[in-house]
Amino acid sequence: MQKKNIVIAGSGFAGTSAFRRLNRYRGTLVKYGYEIILIDEKDDFEFIPMLPDLIGGWLDPARLRSSNSELASQYGCSFIKGRIDALDPERKMVSIGVQNINYEYLIISTGSCTNFFNNQLVQASCRKVDTIADALNIKEELSAIASKKGEVDVVVIGGGYTGIESATNIRWLFRREGTVRCHVTMVEKAPDILMAVPEWMRKEAHKELEGLGVIMICGDSLKSYDGRTVNLESGRSIKADICLWTAGVKLSPYLDGLKAEKERTRIKVTPTLKIKEPKYDNIFVAGDTANFQDNDTALAIRMAVMFSMGQGKVAAENIVRSISNKRLIEYRAVDLGYLIPMAHGKATGIVLGRRVHGLLGYLLHYCMCIYRSEWKNMFGIVKDLTAKMAGSAVKKRGRVQ
Repeated sequence: MQKKNIVIAGSGFAGTSAFRRLNRYRGTLVKYGYEIILIDEKDDFEFIPMLPDLIGGWLDPARLRSSNSELASQYGCSFIKGRIDALDPERKMVSIGVQNINYEYLIISTGSCTNFFNNQLVQASCRKVDTIADALNIKEELSAIASKKGEVDVVVIGGGYTGIESATNIRWLFRREGTVRCHVTMVEKAPDILMAVPEWMRKEAHKELEGLGVIMICGDSLKSYDGRTVNLESGRSIKADICLWTAGVKLSPYLDGLKAEKERTRIKVTPTLKIKEPKYDNIFVAGDTANFQDNDTALAIRMAVMFSMGQGKVAAENIVRSISNKRLIEYRAVDLGYLIPMAHGKATGIVLGRRVHGLLGYLLHYCMCIYRSEWKNMFGIVKDLTAKMAGSAVKKRGRVQ
């Protein structure tokens, strides 16, 4: 029997969840002649939510990696390393360079990438935080500048989750040293940081950022950066050894030509996670790529790990159901809450409908990160986090004395 491919594009939280769920049905898939292929441009799955912690220098990068090829071989499936250059839904094919891969079913779970809004100069001069390599490069560059000058000036463009976590981790990195002057300025185009969250959360975040010495400029945006000076649209100039861009995300470029309804750089999907156009009946979308509308609020759910993992599982279930001619199931978003951790040991957010702030929120954030990590990485994260918090406690006692 000729093999038919189920292709999973992207090995993030949605993609790996789909991969594992499909492998629960290996017997059914083998019976119908299907093979699973996982595609990603990186060798490893990377735990993206903790990338800012690498900038802070307290976490071993090995804790955030797990091998895609090992995962695939463990289940007797295929892993192809490569960046998808094109998608041809009519021919049911994805392309990686000159290699064409046919599929019977496709799960699009490539997430999002940094959006520079077609500003090539900004893209060339600013740093981003998309991968482990990005985070480590930023840390190394900051450390090199600090050792040479004895001080470092950083501008973070974007006052969202990633911008705040990165800014506080940069402050933490040099606060530990105690000998390097570090100036961090955050620039947000909107009237305030974290505009998508309740006002009380914004106030808490403001208080913590101000306590850490992070300067916030709202209602302004980046005009240019020449490697030494950030120039804002208002005419203001800020000295910057590094300019970190965290101001937006977009779909992977290979999806630009996909004739599907999109909203805010995400593909609109049905409750069963199919693309709304009937001609794409064999394509499912999961994770940050999907614009899934919550029926209760009539709003698209935010980008979050718990939603990505749940959608990956439902997409996989629906492929098996399609093969078996069974009724598809609908994805139901269960929102446990969200937290914005800051590197000095505090977090603010909502958990199970209740307001959370301070050390409790911080610990809850990392409990969820540990829970969602691979077994081999869990102990390492606990070890590194414990060492960080113990070191912080010693410093506080030293200041009191």
